[in-house]
Amino acid sequence: MSALVFSICGEADGCWIAMKSFDFVFILYMMHKIFGITNMLYQALQQKSIDILCAMEQVDIIKSLLQRYRDDGFDTLLSHVELVYDKYSINKPNMDDCYRGHLIRQDDFFTTEHHYRVDVFITAIDSELVEINFRFNDASVELSKFSATLHPTDNLVVQE
Repeated sequence: MSALVFSICGEADGCWIAMKSFDFVFILYMMHKIFGITNMLYQALQQKSIDILCAMEQVDIIKSLLQRYRDDGFDTLLSHVELVYDKYSINKPNMDDCYRGHLIRQDDFFTTEHHYRVDVFITAIDSELVEINFRFNDASVELSKFSATLHPTDNLVVQE
């Protein structure tokens, strides 16, 4: 076999090992859920027929769904990931063990569960919420709601 074939086989083996890692499966399932929630908003915003008030309502709904997932979704996510590991007989980390990540000093003691709950799960959802709040801040939402009440056919008279 040539060096190229060995190189490709080595890369494939490395990818397979990475895809079986707890990090990969956990983040894959988490992002699938987050993108599933935010996709509803992005699909609604791409419709040309959607009115501004409906779009702002969608933003509020998505923010509340993300917040609910942040507050209540970790245990469900963890159980889904553990089912995958059980199905394929892959060893999973003990969530009560001390987490030894490359960024944590030896004198910091966090459990593996704390790492996945706080450093990965909550951080990812907070990042999505920050992005949505940045794009749809209170001032722009209020301005959009007020402008939606103006009707150009009535010379911009406010409809009551």
